Amino acid sequence: MIQFRQYILRWPLYMTAVFCVYALILLWNIFSTQSQLRSTIDARLVADCQRRGAAIADFTNARRKKVTELAVSQEIEAYLANKALGMSEQYGLFANLTAIEERFHHEIKEDVYRDSPIYRQVIYFDEKGAPLTETVADSPLRVPENSQNGIRLIIDEVNKTIVASAPVFHKERFSGTVVTAGDLDQFSRLLIADLNGEGGQRYLELLVSDEGLSLTSPENSTSLNRPFAQQLAHLQENVITPLLAYPGSPPGLTKSLALRTMVQGTPLSYVILIDPDLAYGQLSSRIYLYTFSIFPFLLLFGMIVLERQRRSAEKLQNDNTALASEISRRTVLEQELREKTESLEQLAIEFQLIASRAEDASNAKSQFLANMSHEIRTPMNAILGMSYLALQSNLTAKQREQITYLHNAAESLLGIINDILDFSKVEAGKMNLEQTPFVLKDILDEIILLFKPKMVEKRLEFHYDEQDQVVANKAPLLIGDELRLKQVLTNLLSNAVKFTEKGFVRFGVSSFNAESTIRVIFTVQDSGIGMNCEQKSRLFEEFSQADASTTRQYGGTGLGMAIAWRLVELMDGTINVESQLGQGSCFTVEIPFEVALVGGTPLKERRNKTRNYDALRGTRVLLVEDNSINRLLAVELLAMKGLLTDIAENGEDALEKLRSLPPDTFKTVLMDLQMPVLDGYETTRIIRSDPKFDALPIIALSAHVLSSEKERCRKLGMNGYINKPFDPEHLWHALLRSTRKNESLPVASVQQLWLKSEQIDPEIDITGVNFSEGIQRAGGDHNLYMKVVGEILKNFASGYEELLGRANQKDSNSGQAYAHELRGVFGAIGAHEMQDALAAIEESFRVGADPRSQIQELEKPYIALMEVLNEYLNSNWPQKPENEMFKACSVDVTWLETFADYLGKGDFEAVELWENNKAMLEGRFSPAELGEISRALQQFDFAYALECLNTRAQR
Repeated sequence: MIQFRQYILRWPLYMTAVFCVYALILLWNIFSTQSQLRSTIDARLVADCQRRGAAIADFTNARRKKVTELAVSQEIEAYLANKALGMSEQYGLFANLTAIEERFHHEIKEDVYRDSPIYRQVIYFDEKGAPLTETVADSPLRVPENSQNGIRLIIDEVNKTIVASAPVFHKERFSGTVVTAGDLDQFSRLLIADLNGEGGQRYLELLVSDEGLSLTSPENSTSLNRPFAQQLAHLQENVITPLLAYPGSPPGLTKSLALRTMVQGTPLSYVILIDPDLAYGQLSSRIYLYTFSIFPFLLLFGMIVLERQRRSAEKLQNDNTALASEISRRTVLEQELREKTESLEQLAIEFQLIASRAEDASNAKSQFLANMSHEIRTPMNAILGMSYLALQSNLTAKQREQITYLHNAAESLLGIINDILDFSKVEAGKMNLEQTPFVLKDILDEIILLFKPKMVEKRLEFHYDEQDQVVANKAPLLIGDELRLKQVLTNLLSNAVKFTEKGFVRFGVSSFNAESTIRVIFTVQDSGIGMNCEQKSRLFEEFSQADASTTRQYGGTGLGMAIAWRLVELMDGTINVESQLGQGSCFTVEIPFEVALVGGTPLKERRNKTRNYDALRGTRVLLVEDNSINRLLAVELLAMKGLLTDIAENGEDALEKLRSLPPDTFKTVLMDLQMPVLDGYETTRIIRSDPKFDALPIIALSAHVLSSEKERCRKLGMNGYINKPFDPEHLWHALLRSTRKNESLPVASVQQLWLKSEQIDPEIDITGVNFSEGIQRAGGDHNLYMKVVGEILKNFASGYEELLGRANQKDSNSGQAYAHELRGVFGAIGAHEMQDALAAIEESFRVGADPRSQIQELEKPYIALMEVLNEYLNSNWPQKPENEMFKACSVDVTWLETFADYLGKGDFEAVELWENNKAMLEGRFSPAELGEISRALQQFDFAYALECLNTRAQR
């Protein structure tokens, strides 16, 4: 009963639905009928347009036919036959031409359309384009292009004419052209006049061309602009198109429909513009039908809305009761949610506190490690340094044995400290590997030399086969972390020697190429105590050894293998072990290394590792150190190489000494970082803020070994970093590099250039530089060759960065010029591998290719070559002579020394100095000698000028 009542309440909705269905069926029938009528009208319009276009085409075809008839007329054929017989114009041809003209005049007179002659002119041109007949006309007539190829019909818009031409052939030979020209307005007479209504033009016929020509009926005053006419000429053919989308249509035609058809045989198109009302009559507008069809839907939608409102009202009444209970329930939930939110906020605060404490703990750990490193290394520096100095003195055998044990124990303790710090860095992810060139043979020789005494002491056989030595000797210059590789191999050999009481220790090395890298395999095998499976599984764990007895018997922290494993992993390598208890162990380490390349060729380096520290003798340095033992140790070590040391106990003392003396007094400052009063960091910052000390090298001395400390020193402007306890060789070498780095490279004085090249015969092997060829290029003068190398280091040390910068700026011209300059520079010293690589880069610049990948491949070889040249120069530069210069000359030599110095540097100031002072040498130098030097300077040949001066000074 309730369901029936609901149907009764919805009867208006059902009646509305029935009415809508009926209305839609009715509207669909009307729409279908009108669509069919519209299609019929469209087809009729298209047929009428095609018919009108065909009629105009017939008109033009008649012209073609007429000009063809004239081209094969008997008069022209008779003229051509007589001409072929050789008849002259006086005896026959003139009569033929007269007959042709009469025929042409007859055609002009007879062919009339609507009381107007069709043709203005009819002319016969010979094969060369000269007119043979004449007709009266107000404009000249020319032969159309390519008229010999067939019948042509063209529109001459300038002269308002339609021109038709037909070729004349006599016995299959082209013999001229017949050309007719008629008034273009004849086409207009073929068009129907437009129909005008109250709203404007309702019907208009047009002839248009692609060039924008438009023709209308003579009675029509409508003119079309060219762009609009061109748009009409490109309408889709035989398709009715509204003009709403085409701008520029004349007033009254914007709402018209356009229909185009081509006029066959002409460049014209026939176009009809018709008003839609005229075309479709009383057909209802589609917009009206669409709009009316919406009405039933609107009615139905309204009834549905009313029904939904009624149902919503009923539902609202039913939901009011449930709403009240829902509100009370949500109030309880909101209270619970508020309590949970407060609890989460409290947990978040506690979590932040925990995270902050964890971060503080991590920072405290790092700081603790740094402080412990500093505190432990400071006394260790004293122990190692003093024991080293003691071992250099005269000792009894018992004393030397005791101090040697002391020195070895200190080094062992330092190794334990280094292991703990290295493990902490690896664990924290702060272990950064260096990528520098190194020689594999030198590393292996150094490590083996380190363990040979211990193996001799324990009477162990050491096997390092000749085949393995050949692999090491022939290995190219590799790129990697030399220090960490030493650490891994030292750890393996140390364990092999330590855990082997009798038998042998074998060391092997092999390699193979893999893509762009070389994989080196190191093998360390021993016949020691070995390990079982359980011990092998715990081998690489931290603070782990075979068992407690192993620790008691052999010592150690249990960190060595853990650190070695992680270092090999950081170097993208692998480490494996095979072992049996009581039979020994075999460790295999495989590590990939990049190869230093120059021009795609591996670079090999063999440098004389023996450094010449004579250049340090007499050098004055400032030592800033608060620890008295470290001061004593440093002063003794520096004095061993002849250095003069000034001491400052803190930063304030150092600043006072620097400010009270000339800026160039000290060649280097050795700066401790942790000091009272003013520490090394702040002291360095103050020194670097004074421009007077920009070129003063500062080397940090610190027991801190963390990379963050080294980075901090670099940012402050320090030039080097030496760890405490420092190795004497490292200290001396750092001073040698720093004293050479910022001072100008030595320039040979006149007296130095007098030295004979055969007096200096250094035994240096620099692979990648043809040393003998370079000296030969310098005329056999070794000092001059060293000067050239010095100038290269001075002016082209950053040549790689400069070349890459020009490539990034896409400056091909300057890049090519700079590459060419570098190529010449390195060719001059015999560095042919670098010269070839630069030649390829120069060629890439020249052809417009991108050379950046080639330049990036050059980075490491370039840096390696600079280091080789710097090492060579430091080891072989001769000392300046102490005797005065030009002692043989009885003239004031002050300006001559400066002049010679300018010539040696290639400085253009030499020219002006010579011009101002050469008069002082008249009477002492011959006119020929003065003239020779002057001519050399005019051509900027400084080397030859210096040679002339050298020759005169020797006499």
